[in-house]
Amino acid sequence: MFILHRALSLPLSRSSFAFARCQIDAIPLVTDTPSFDLPAAATFPGIGSLIGYSLAVPEVTLVWRAESASAISYTVFVQLVSDEGRVIAQ
Repeated sequence: MFILHRALSLPLSRSSFAFARCQIDAIPLVTDTPSFDLPAAATFPGIGSLIGYSLAVPEVTLVWRAESASAISYTVFVQLVSDEGRVIAQ
């Protein structure tokens, strides 16, 4: 478990204050591939591969395989798109 304490200064102020306190729990390393319903073959060079996904409306579970540890934190999102190309949900 990690505790993050961050003090931020306001641009026009010389004082700082506790802006937020967060608890971040370490996620255990997974070495076995989790089960998924549908295979995917999307490779992102230098990052990893999307190897599969499962759909259980309204949830989508993506299964990734990393190439190596990354110093960069990535954000992933999913969009539901109609046959006409309209975004229905995100």
